[in-house]
Amino acid sequence: MELLSIFYGICLSNIPDNNLLMFRLHPEQGYVHEIAGTYEIKTDMRYHTVPTKTCDEKAALLGWPSSRVVKALYLCDGNGYIGLVTPETGQPIDFRAVLAEGLGITKNKAGRYRFNGTPAGMTYGTCTPFILESSAGKQVSKIIIADPFSLKDTVVDISVGGETDDAFLTSMHIPYDAIHEILYRKFGEGFVKKQEQ
Repeated sequence: MELLSIFYGICLSNIPDNNLLMFRLHPEQGYVHEIAGTYEIKTDMRYHTVPTKTCDEKAALLGWPSSRVVKALYLCDGNGYIGLVTPETGQPIDFRAVLAEGLGITKNKAGRYRFNGTPAGMTYGTCTPFILESSAGKQVSKIIIADPFSLKDTVVDISVGGETDDAFLTSMHIPYDAIHEILYRKFGEGFVKKQEQ
C-alpha cells in the first residue's frame, strides 16, 4: 500500500486496503459503464482515503485546479428536480438565468426553484450527473450541462452518488463531454441539454 500511496498521491489510491471499502455504482447506474464500454469512453473510479464534500476539498485532494472538479446541483420547484452540471468556477451561478434559458421560462418562474433535498441515490456532497434510471422523468425532469469550450475532452472529477460513508471517498474521472454523451444516449435529447456558460 505504501508504494501505491507514493504512486497515486498520499491521499489517493486506486486500490483499497483493508480500511477502505470498494464503493460501486448503484445497479440503476449500470448504464454508465454499459454506454462507456459501447462507445469506448474511458471512466476511472477513484477511491480516496480522505472524505470530501465540496469541489474545493476534492481539488485540493487531487492537486487539480477547481475547474476540473464538476458539480451536480439539483433544484426543485415542489414537483421535481432540475439538474445543473457545471465545473467549479469559484463564482456564484445565476441559477435563475440558467434555468430560464434551459427550460424556456421566465426568470421570474425560474425563481420558484430552490435547493431542497436531492434525488434518490445521492446526498449533499455526493450529487452526481448520473441519476438513478428510475429517477429520470419522475424525480428529475431535465439535466442542463454547462458547455465551457475549455473542458471538452478534459478529464474531470465527478461524484458518483451514494449515501454511505464510502460514497464520500469515491469519485469518477471521465472526459467532460462524456457526461453529456452518456446521459444523452441513455435518456435522450429532451432530457439532457448542453448550454453555453
